Amino acid sequence: MKTVTGKMAITIISLSMFCFLISCSKSSTIYAPLVYDPAKDSIRVFYTAEGKKDPTILFVHGWSCDHTFWDAQVRYFKNNYRVVTIDLPGHGESSAPEIPYTINLFAESIKSVLDELNIDKAFLVGHSMGYPVARRFIQQYPDRASGFCIVDGAYFRVPEDEEEIIEWEQQNSHFLQGFREENRAEFIRQFIDSLFVKQSSPVLKKSITRRIMNTPAHVANSAMEDMVRKENWEEYPLHLPTLAVYAASPDMPQDNEAYLQTLFTDLEYHEWTGVGHFIMMEQPDRFNSLLSGYLMQRFNQPLK
Repeated sequence: MKTVTGKMAITIISLSMFCFLISCSKSSTIYAPLVYDPAKDSIRVFYTAEGKKDPTILFVHGWSCDHTFWDAQVRYFKNNYRVVTIDLPGHGESSAPEIPYTINLFAESIKSVLDELNIDKAFLVGHSMGYPVARRFIQQYPDRASGFCIVDGAYFRVPEDEEEIIEWEQQNSHFLQGFREENRAEFIRQFIDSLFVKQSSPVLKKSITRRIMNTPAHVANSAMEDMVRKENWEEYPLHLPTLAVYAASPDMPQDNEAYLQTLFTDLEYHEWTGVGHFIMMEQPDRFNSLLSGYLMQRFNQPLK
């Protein structure tokens, strides 16, 4: 296989929604894949699209997750918005060739899906690793984002001092080593466990753990390795309406809100207790209400 980059050809798999004629009155829907013929060295990116044509909300999942992590949001928002979910390259139903999985590649996959759907602009919602992915897309294509919602977004702060940078990179290297060792599965399970709180549903926790563990190792490892690269965190302020909701954690920097305000000049910040990392799944009603209210307040629905 040839060397590929974030600009590589991306082939789209879409699920087109249609109703059975007999059951349309009950709004029953199913999906069927469109025929595709991927070119050599291309990536097949899976997505779903439901609801009205405009306005559009595009949900971006996190590390080793997939589009189904947004099921509760799709059900809630599809009656008033066009709702798009995506399986980032290597995740879920998308293809997973042996290539580097980078923030840039993931951002390009968002553009490819929007292009395929002929959508000029969308409100992006990014969870965990979906935060830097969506942010990179916004940096590269600012005219195609009407707003942004950060859901317990993962980020790294690069120290300014050279000696501290060396120590920071050594710590990251030690962390990444856990993904390569023989006890990788146990290491990842412990990592996933740290993302929940005592109030988290055991059933949900088990389901999330299983789905994350199903992500191919070469994809998960490569994506994590790229995410901790300091070059990905040379950030500058973005000027678009931004909603952020974080799960309170002892590991969270005390100045989390203040730091995000340096990156987003129009920020509304929320911090919730009693919820783990997967906010939109653990407290879907509360999250949906927050996002819906924000969209109504800031954009008076429809989005502009």
